[in-house]
Amino acid sequence: MPIAQNIVARLKRGGGRGCLKSSRSLSTGSRLEMSATSPVYPPRTSDISSPRQPSTLCQCDQAAIRYNRHLQQGESAPMVLGPVRLRGTLRLASILLLAIPAHAARAQVVALTRLPEPTTWTLSELERIALEANPALLQAQLAVEAAEHRAFQAGRRPNPSIGYNASEVGNEGRAGQHSFIVSQQLLQREKLAWRVNVADAEALRLQQAWAAQEQRVLNDVRAAFCETLYAQTSVELALQLVDTGRKNVEIAEARYVGLETGRADFLQAKGVLSETRLRLVDSQNLLEGAWRRLLSVAGLPDLKRRRLEGELTEELHELDWEHALDRLLSASPEIAAAAAAVEKAHAAVHREIANARPTPTLQAEVGYDDATGNTFVSTQVMIPFRIHDKRTGAIRAAQADSAAAKHELERVELQLRHRLSTAFQRYQTARRRYEVHDKEIVPTAQESLDLVRHGYEAEEYNYVSLLNAQRTYVRATLDRLDALRELRNVTLMIDGMLLTGALQAQTP
Repeated sequence: MPIAQNIVARLKRGGGRGCLKSSRSLSTGSRLEMSATSPVYPPRTSDISSPRQPSTLCQCDQAAIRYNRHLQQGESAPMVLGPVRLRGTLRLASILLLAIPAHAARAQVVALTRLPEPTTWTLSELERIALEANPALLQAQLAVEAAEHRAFQAGRRPNPSIGYNASEVGNEGRAGQHSFIVSQQLLQREKLAWRVNVADAEALRLQQAWAAQEQRVLNDVRAAFCETLYAQTSVELALQLVDTGRKNVEIAEARYVGLETGRADFLQAKGVLSETRLRLVDSQNLLEGAWRRLLSVAGLPDLKRRRLEGELTEELHELDWEHALDRLLSASPEIAAAAAAVEKAHAAVHREIANARPTPTLQAEVGYDDATGNTFVSTQVMIPFRIHDKRTGAIRAAQADSAAAKHELERVELQLRHRLSTAFQRYQTARRRYEVHDKEIVPTAQESLDLVRHGYEAEEYNYVSLLNAQRTYVRATLDRLDALRELRNVTLMIDGMLLTGALQAQTP
């Protein structure tokens, strides 16, 4: 490799008017020298029986010459290589020279395509992950797929039956009668149609259950994201409080050393700092638990944690009771699933009524009679005679199920009204608390704290007054944060059709 590097360096320094010559044998590790004043001739040495023109060089030698000409770009004199014994080394040099631009180009492409790793998670990213990885949602999807296959199967007519019959074999020394039999159950179109309707209604019900499960996943991810974002904000606030408490301890200690205040103020400052550090630990534990719940709902508990990107004030909007109720009753997948169950029960009644009608069976037989040498054909039709089983119990059971399904739809509607009334009450309370804290309590506490802090620095207030003002501001800020979390959660719940329980087993 040092020899090849030496060649590359000398090729770059030599220009287009020099030639290469060997001062010593390459077997001794000699260096190649470039003569800038020697004329250009074909190589003539004792090692070569006849001169060789550059046009007859191998492809590697020619590539080296072409590359050297490309490097010069302004030189007119050609470059002629030295003895044949140098050819292997020159081939290595040409390969290195030709590889340099490609390697540099690849490095540039890698540098351009290598993007920095994201450092944050957004709500939309976590929602996408949850929709792809949540096992309960995948179960609901597979249940829909199975129901669609069952609906397809319900529309298939029964298969024909074939058989073979041999009779009177050996009678009078004859082979007897041999025949093939084909039978087909003649299923009425009405029966087949109601079977398909029942299966289609069940598939529709499971589709609505799938939509409800998808909304549950989204709601739980959004709620867990809100809780994690709340915990993340609590940690940041606790860090600020710890920093402020540390500064207060330093100020109190300096005044205590300077005999400006008593030791009690210094001890109170240390006690407040210990309280804020404990609050920081609680906030960190809250953040850890919130992250675990969020990743569990997303379906990837080992997902790498990043900082959440977002604000608790996002997606907050004014809600109206009448609008929320109308939207819930018209778009809730729970009501849609209950309505599909009513349709299924109604179709099941008609299916049982149709099943009460007998289904005939047609049978055809073609055979050969060895005794007479004739071919014979026989046909028979079998119709069930309903004397004992008239399907009365099945029909009445289906009618009862249909009535129960209608009452279930009414129950779901009333339950949604009840749940919405509770959630809307929480929404009104949380919104009022947040607005009062955000517009009145927190600004007042902030202004009071600023006045007391300036007065404390001017020695107009003692440390107890500053401590009380700080505690009031911290409590007001935390109460506003709690009200904002509650407002965000209940707003998401109402917007999400009051659906929760993404990881709970749902009734099929």
